[in-house]
Amino acid sequence: MSYSSDAKMDMLGVGIKRKCCKIAELYGIITFLAKIKTEDEEVKLVFNTENEILADRIAEHLYFLFRIKSENQVFHQKHSRYSVYSVIVSNPKYIQKLFDTFGLKIDENGEVDFFIENSIIDKPCCKKSFVRGAFLASGSIMHPEKKYHMEFYTYHKRVSDGFENLMKELGLNPKVILRKKNYVVYFKNSDEIADILSMTGVFDTLMDFHNIRIMKDMRNKNNRIINCETANMDKTHKASIEHILCIQKLKKSSKWDGLSPVLKEIAELRLEHREASLKDLGDMFTPKLTRSGVNHRLKRLVDIANSLEGEE
Repeated sequence: MSYSSDAKMDMLGVGIKRKCCKIAELYGIITFLAKIKTEDEEVKLVFNTENEILADRIAEHLYFLFRIKSENQVFHQKHSRYSVYSVIVSNPKYIQKLFDTFGLKIDENGEVDFFIENSIIDKPCCKKSFVRGAFLASGSIMHPEKKYHMEFYTYHKRVSDGFENLMKELGLNPKVILRKKNYVVYFKNSDEIADILSMTGVFDTLMDFHNIRIMKDMRNKNNRIINCETANMDKTHKASIEHILCIQKLKKSSKWDGLSPVLKEIAELRLEHREASLKDLGDMFTPKLTRSGVNHRLKRLVDIANSLEGEE
């Protein structure tokens, strides 16, 4: 299974004690997953999912909360190895009961204007349950080993706007894009993704996410250290080559005899110890020279060598 599937299975194992939170979770599922279908002038509320356990949970919520008996169907998708599990509410009285509860209406075109009614999820616990329902319905999360990315998609602009505002109320900073005909609310910050996993109650997934993130951060830190050390070594090597070339140029010129003893001494040490760092060169003096002192003398040699070109 994918990382998203594992996370959803973890969420489906979360027990809900409060009735208001069960309503909130069902509300999230309805808002992000439900569709209205009309067949032979008969209106049906349909939930399609590839997750059989989610289909069972929807049916359980409908019966426990509203005594609605749904019709469950299974059919196979063409060119796919996954089956689709449908939970269907066809009784007009049941549909109206759900619409009255969640403030939904069917317009003259037979479409439902889905949106998020804040009064239904005014409690903090209900907001979290709503987010869990939204993720079960349309959410996905990439494996953190690859990259940090969690998203929720919806066909409805008002749902996207309402969900964006809800996540901001919860202290998060969502981003929204339009992908084809879907509005996608997404997160790329690992701390925010961890917060969402925490609020939905998926502690096994959360611990796994934290462990992977810690290992990933450690590897990234080690790579940065190695890259930094490699860059410093490259920089030291390039500087050493420059020093040696300039010193060799000076030794072939008349300028060499006119150099001060201290410059000749550092020049000879650099030629003898080509891979040594500036600090190591400084330690070879008595008394010891500081790194900046060594660097100053070598820079002076480079400047004198470069001045030869102008004279030539």
